[in-house]
Amino acid sequence: MPRGWASGIPCNLQNAYTEQAIHDLHKIVNYHELNAADSADFVQQRASQLALQADSAIPHRFRIPPELISYRKSGNKQYFIKYNTSRSTFLGFVPSDLVSYYELISYRYYKKDKFLYPSLSVVLAQQFTESLFNPTLKGDGGKSVGLPQLHRPTAKWLLEVDRKTWDRFFYFDKNMQHFFRNIATQVEFPFLFLPHYKKYTQNAKFEGLKRYNGAGQKARTYAQLIIGRSIFYEEILNKKYNDELDTNVFKRQVKDIINMGLYNKEVDALDDSEFDGIFGEIQALFHRGMRIQTYLNQISVNDLENSPIQLANLSQFEIPTGGESYFFILEEGRSLFSYFMSMDEMVQTLNMTENELIYIFFYNNGDLIKITTRSQMTGQKVFTNARPGDRIFLKPGTRIYSPDADIVIRVASK
Repeated sequence: MPRGWASGIPCNLQNAYTEQAIHDLHKIVNYHELNAADSADFVQQRASQLALQADSAIPHRFRIPPELISYRKSGNKQYFIKYNTSRSTFLGFVPSDLVSYYELISYRYYKKDKFLYPSLSVVLAQQFTESLFNPTLKGDGGKSVGLPQLHRPTAKWLLEVDRKTWDRFFYFDKNMQHFFRNIATQVEFPFLFLPHYKKYTQNAKFEGLKRYNGAGQKARTYAQLIIGRSIFYEEILNKKYNDELDTNVFKRQVKDIINMGLYNKEVDALDDSEFDGIFGEIQALFHRGMRIQTYLNQISVNDLENSPIQLANLSQFEIPTGGESYFFILEEGRSLFSYFMSMDEMVQTLNMTENELIYIFFYNNGDLIKITTRSQMTGQKVFTNARPGDRIFLKPGTRIYSPDADIVIRVASK
């Protein structure tokens, strides 16, 4: 937490915060999974958050509701995620040890300029997609770090063009490995990077980085995830606090943070027509657009979310051989390997251009080796980088296992 909550707070307020924290405990998504020690720890965390909200005069619009929180002990890497069948997307619940960082920092930048800096919902979507809310994550073979998955070449470049701004955020050690200085700087990074990177690129070349022609499937997949999750978070916050959404500002912020993320990944940005097309596709998945009837009360009792998948209820399903392009969405509680009836079909599927972000691999003397042929799997312990919420595109005729009740939802035409 940014600071302790008990020191300097009158006992009557401490008692009030603790009482409210106990009430909020019963609303968080993983309440029924907590033991007594976890519950007590959450109450202390939540009481601290409530004290900080009051002390910093944070408006309700910037307070993450308990229905959107999952308990996590400080320093842990776990996250809580559930699939929403009616919206065809996964919702990442904000770990309780990060809540105050997001509230304080998003409100601070909103006060500076609400049009220039990204909204809370957009940053939550970006950091959930990048790191699953794991501040210790090292991705891309160790080249990307932290909640925003800052790429090493980007970090190096930022310190070269503007060390005064970025030196307090991250540093390089003697082995040229980069690290964020603390969790607060990880949360703050996209708020400050978003308005800066355009200015930098106008005045200096992003040297030494390979650029690609056209956004391609990598950019489309990334954009689909950020857009869907941004809308989901925004709807929950809007409906909870009865706010009106400025659709034009929100849409621009989503596009900017997607392009910022692609820039960090050394991938060309989406142009306006590409973004508008993807945004329209995702918006259509939400059936009624960006403002739909309230369902926040359902989250607290988990009616909105389906139960984790039961593998005993799977049946075979063959992708049609017509002209449609099909995908399934990787479900919570299932590994990528559990979908395919043969390893050959899985390898062929992951070799598709549409699936270039998803791969299986093994380690050889510490090096990550991507698997592109079935023979490479022989005698190896095989892993995958696939995560819940990822879209896996399928060739016609591919045979997969999927639950009867959810085939229409989980296997969908493009």
